[in-house]
Amino acid sequence: MTMEEKLAKAKSHAWFYEFALPDGTRTTPDIPEAVRQIHTSRLAKLRNVIAQNIPDSSQLAAVDFSSHEGFFSLELSKHFQTVKGLDYNTKSIDAATLMRDLHGADNVSFEACDLTRQPYAD
Repeated sequence: MTMEEKLAKAKSHAWFYEFALPDGTRTTPDIPEAVRQIHTSRLAKLRNVIAQNIPDSSQLAAVDFSSHEGFFSLELSKHFQTVKGLDYNTKSIDAATLMRDLHGADNVSFEACDLTRQPYAD
């Protein structure tokens, strides 16, 4: 699939998160403003925790449990050497992979995984 096709697919997808897209547009999730504010707040908290507590993050790996559409995985990719996103829902994995590809976040991978039934070891 070309980048143009991926961008068109992203624009037609019903997203839960607001993502910046490479052409300067943004996804517009159909969720209440209060929920969007939670996403923004959690993103800011994640950035603060990394900045204040993980000085060598660029040399480390991160795991995003229940990664959903990869919103936080993409943020982690800016700070960590590698990121693994795990989620039970394969549709979420597909959406996260699409967004990863659009952002060129080559240090992120996603895997469908039922965390309630098996320990993650890798």
